Amino acid sequence: MNSNSLSQIDGHSTGIVAGLLSAACFGLMGALVNHLADAVPATEITLFRGLAGVLILFPFVKSELISLFQQGAASVWVRAIAGAISIYCFSWNLQLADVGTANILFNLSLIFVLFGDYVSGRSRLTLSIVANVMLAVAGVSLYWYGSEMIVSGEILALGLTGATAATIAYTALKKATRQYSPWLIVWAVSLMSIPIALARKSGEWVIPSALNAPTLAGIIFSVLLAHYLLNVSFAKLSLPVATALGPSCIVWTVVGVELFQGELPTLQAAAGVLLYSIALGLMIRESRCATS
Repeated sequence: MNSNSLSQIDGHSTGIVAGLLSAACFGLMGALVNHLADAVPATEITLFRGLAGVLILFPFVKSELISLFQQGAASVWVRAIAGAISIYCFSWNLQLADVGTANILFNLSLIFVLFGDYVSGRSRLTLSIVANVMLAVAGVSLYWYGSEMIVSGEILALGLTGATAATIAYTALKKATRQYSPWLIVWAVSLMSIPIALARKSGEWVIPSALNAPTLAGIIFSVLLAHYLLNVSFAKLSLPVATALGPSCIVWTVVGVELFQGELPTLQAAAGVLLYSIALGLMIRESRCATS
């Protein structure tokens, strides 16, 4: 396959840094999507983001596109379809719920990945893993209590669908990064975002105003960079460790939204985010030790 495969990049530290930077970019995206909640629906954001990604990246990947239709490309398409579904569900929830709730539900994919690794025999369930999960649940409970957010059936369904799709996407991405270049994988995700947005749209389309164009541009470029860095991270780290880095985006999303709104979170909500972040950090360390 492509000689620029990410498997040629060395360094565990590179994967960690890329994963954390990817999470920061996703956090910025989340804050911007939430900021446009009353102006541009998630379907339009998904469509414009997909179209922009396809057009912007085409000159850089056109010589590689043939590889997507050759034997062995299934992992890229699974990653593209599942990834597009997960990011659409995440964007939709960012506009229905508060950003903390949307992130927490989406980041259930980490627990799904850890459970899948345990069931498949790739890792073993330890007391510390159980304790870390319980700590994360405690942080979630504290956050919801502090934010007084009511989770509707629609929000829960979107969160679980997005987390399940993300789990599938992450698993496929781990294989895809061994064979395909990072921007080609990002291009495929952008491409599949288009039909998903078209299929989900009902009613009239909303054209972003000139006032909202810079925010939409910020979403587009932050997502492209986030996906690229995510690919680098998954190429260098084990599946559980790479997945565990992503949920740190909750911190950046919450901070970004508070800056936009000019308000500080309640003490309980802030403590919940902190506790949840500590639990994720412990999961990263546990997963790294387990795969060393």
